[in-house]
Amino acid sequence: MSQNTCNELPLTKKKLDSHKIERSTRDAGSCRLLHDIHEFKMSWNGVPVAKATAGRTMATSVFPRLLFRYVFCLVHLIGISYHCIEMDLDAYRVFGGRFKFLTFLNMILQWIYFTSAAVTDFHTLVKKRKSEVMAYLCDILFATWVFPVGLAVSLLFWALYLMDPYSCQNEREANLIPTWLNQYMHTLPGIAVLLEVLLFKHEYPSKSTGIRGVLGFGIMYTIWIFLIAYYAEFWVYPFLEKMSLPWIVCFFGCAFVLLVLLYLLGDWLAQEKQPAAFQHNLKKEN
Repeated sequence: MSQNTCNELPLTKKKLDSHKIERSTRDAGSCRLLHDIHEFKMSWNGVPVAKATAGRTMATSVFPRLLFRYVFCLVHLIGISYHCIEMDLDAYRVFGGRFKFLTFLNMILQWIYFTSAAVTDFHTLVKKRKSEVMAYLCDILFATWVFPVGLAVSLLFWALYLMDPYSCQNEREANLIPTWLNQYMHTLPGIAVLLEVLLFKHEYPSKSTGIRGVLGFGIMYTIWIFLIAYYAEFWVYPFLEKMSLPWIVCFFGCAFVLLVLLYLLGDWLAQEKQPAAFQHNLKKEN
């Protein structure tokens, strides 16, 4: 190889390097130009680029949750409407009406929750920001009442049903209730709250606050049952008629323990058992 050739090699390498730098600079300039054009278009439409991207991310994460809760809102609305219009049982005509039954109270409770949560999600979707107050109230309602009571209704009803199919209703009234309505009232509530806590993020209060809340509900309902028994002189549920007072007190005491355990289960599921993918998306959302 000649001396001139050796001298030309560094020059050739320098030219190649300069061409690469020039091309990368040109490409970077093109990218910046495209970015500026895109930013101009979004600004022209009154939507900053960062907000538009955040809006798309939020819409993607909120819409499935809104759809889920809207469906359950409609299901409960249909179920409650049918129950009130078509089911005219003798038990509903006496003192306390439908509101003396935990099943019906739970139907109302779940409808209120899913409606409120759907409205909160719709607000988030439209306004591109979450209503902290509404989200907090929905979380408190779900944690202290909706989850433990909904699951307790399903567990207690089917446990009592296995022991005696007519423990919660007399035979004539039980046979008047359609199978689908019975499943809606006593099976769906447990499934709905389990799906809700597993699929979506819920901020639980402190354990002391949550336990006081769920016990408060249990105590209020127990007082209601005993007031009916005292003033109307009948027990709401047939199986209570067969029990002595000490056993009735023992039953309600065990029911309180069950409510607390179900609250703790919901807290554990909300904190520990959510899928990693959901946790990642929720952290980004919040």
